[in-house]
Amino acid sequence: MMAVVVERLAGRYPQIPLAEVAHVVDDVYAKFASSPVRDYIPMLVERHAEHELAAREG
Repeated sequence: MMAVVVERLAGRYPQIPLAEVAHVVDDVYAKFASSPVRDYIPMLVERHAEHELAAREG
């Protein structure tokens, strides 16, 4: 599931190495690991990771 998020974000931020995109997604996903509602986690992870990647892009 998170592989799809990584792939989508890597396409949006091709100048950021894939490993870094994956690391950001993993870090964000870890923040939602204990969330009782699992249905929206991929969307939330993508949204939060995108904000972080955009900030890194400068």
